[in-house]
Amino acid sequence: MPGSKDARGLVAPLVLALLLLLPAAAHAAFPLAKPGKIAFTRDVTPGLGNDPDIFLMNADGSNPVDLTPGTADDNTPSFSPDGQRIAFARDTGSSFDIWVMNVDGSGATDLTSSLPTEELEPAFSPDGKRIAFTSGAMATDVWVMNADGSGKLHRRHRQGAAHRR
Repeated sequence: MPGSKDARGLVAPLVLALLLLLPAAAHAAFPLAKPGKIAFTRDVTPGLGNDPDIFLMNADGSNPVDLTPGTADDNTPSFSPDGQRIAFARDTGSSFDIWVMNVDGSGATDLTSSLPTEELEPAFSPDGKRIAFTSGAMATDVWVMNADGSGKLHRRHRQGAAHRR
């Protein structure tokens, strides 16, 4: 069918535009090893407060699945390079910790409960063996740990730096 290839090429940009237009969509991640899937954050109680959950959907916008239902504030999803795990930040009630879960939402584990600060913005290393994240009141500290939460190392402190995206 003439032009159908061009139309298929517009699906992903249209989905991205839709995600950007939704007021509750704050973060999105695209796995390299699992093309066609998108993890994103959406507030599940708009107008009633801040209750974002992490969702997984197909790149065409179909089949959105809430991976983290409940009252916890879950955000900043990051896929492991093999596309099998998602690291994310969860508000545990007193502060944010870095958690990991399987791509289907099972096996959620808190990796940073032992740290006294707020941890945010996890990112897997290219080989999937380590996770970097920010911490501190202004997210000015950078930490690195093994993907199982062991071996936490404080790598950098940007004194006086403002939190920027």
